[in-house]
Amino acid sequence: MQGKDPILMLRGFLALALIWHHLGGMPLKVFGSDIAFIFWIPGRVIVWLFFVISGYSIYYGYRIQKYKFELKDSLRFYFNRAIRILPLFCLSVILTWIYFLYVSPQDVPTWQSIIRTMLFLDLNFYQGIFTFTPTWFIGVIVHFYLLAPILVMGYIKMRGRLGIIPTFWSLIVFSVLCHLLGKKLSINTGDIRNFPGSAPLFLFGFFAYDLYNDDYPFKEKLHKILKSWLSYAVLFCLFEWIFFLYHKRNSDFWSYSFLEGLVGLIGAVLIVVLLLREPADIHSENIIFKGLKALMDKSGKFSYGLYLWHSLVIMLILNTSMIFNAPPYETTATFLSVFFLIVVISFCVSYIFHSIIEKPYQKLYKIG
Repeated sequence: MQGKDPILMLRGFLALALIWHHLGGMPLKVFGSDIAFIFWIPGRVIVWLFFVISGYSIYYGYRIQKYKFELKDSLRFYFNRAIRILPLFCLSVILTWIYFLYVSPQDVPTWQSIIRTMLFLDLNFYQGIFTFTPTWFIGVIVHFYLLAPILVMGYIKMRGRLGIIPTFWSLIVFSVLCHLLGKKLSINTGDIRNFPGSAPLFLFGFFAYDLYNDDYPFKEKLHKILKSWLSYAVLFCLFEWIFFLYHKRNSDFWSYSFLEGLVGLIGAVLIVVLLLREPADIHSENIIFKGLKALMDKSGKFSYGLYLWHSLVIMLILNTSMIFNAPPYETTATFLSVFFLIVVISFCVSYIFHSIIEKPYQKLYKIG
C-alpha cells in the first residue's frame, strides 16, 4: 500500500497536535500582538481529521477486498476492530477512574454512567467526557465500526450512480443535515459529540479513496495539481482560515456545520496530496525533513496510545504540580519545555502498553 506510510505520518502529526492543543496554547507576541493562534489547531478539527482518516482506512480495506460484504467477513471485521481498540481503551479508562477517585472523587461519574460509557450505550457522548476524556471519540468510532459495512455498501452504490462530482455535493448537503440531527440529539448542550453529527467525516474518508484511485475525466490533471508543492501551501492557508473561523464562529450553527463539511473535504484532499508523494521525493529530503518524518512515523505507530494516555499524563504532570504549574504559561520557552516533557513521557507510556497489550492482541487478528 503506497499510502500506508503517509497516512501513518498524518496520524502521528495529529496525535502530537492534540497534545499541543490540550496543553492550552503558548504565548507568542510579535510587536505587541499575540500570534500564537497561527500554531494552534482546535482539538475538534484534529478529531474531525482523525474521523476522515478512519473512514479512508476502513473503506480501503473493503475496496481491496480485505473484507467482503458477507456475514462471516462482517463478524471478522467487528472482531478485529474490537481487539484493536477495546483492551487498551478499557485499561486507560480504569486508570483514569482511579486517578480521579484519588485526586477528585466528586468528578467520578455514577456507576450507571460508567457502565454506559464502557459499553458505548450512549447515543450522545457529552456526559462524562471530562472524566473519561477519550470516551467520546472512541464511542463515535465504535458506532461507525458497527455501521461501516452498511455505510460502505451504500456509498459505493451512490458513487456508482452519481459520479464523483455529484457525490461531492451530496456529501456537503449531507454534512449540514447530519450536523442538524447531531445537534438535536445533543440534549441540553450545544456540543455535538455523537455519531450522527460526525458521520459525513467518515464518508469524506471514502471520498478520499475515490479521489485518488477512481477513474474520472479530470483525474490526471487534478493529480498533477495536487502533486505540486504549491498544494501544501494552499492547504496550509485553508487550514489557517478554518482555525480562524472555528475560533470566531464555532457557536453559530451554519458556520459550524459548514466548517465540518469543509474540514471533511480538505481532509480528503490532504490524504490524496500525501498519497501522491513519490518515494524519490522522500529520499531526496535533507536530514531535518528525514528526522521529522521519522518522528511522525513513530508518532503514527503509537498514535492510538498517545491519544489515550496523553490526557492522564498531562493531569499527573500539571494538575498535581509535580514539575510544572498548570497553564497559562508565562513564556514560550516554558510551554515548549512542558510540551516536550509531555510528549516524551506519553511516548514512553504508549510504547510500554503497545508492547504488553497492543502487539499481543494484534496476533489474534483473523485473516480472511
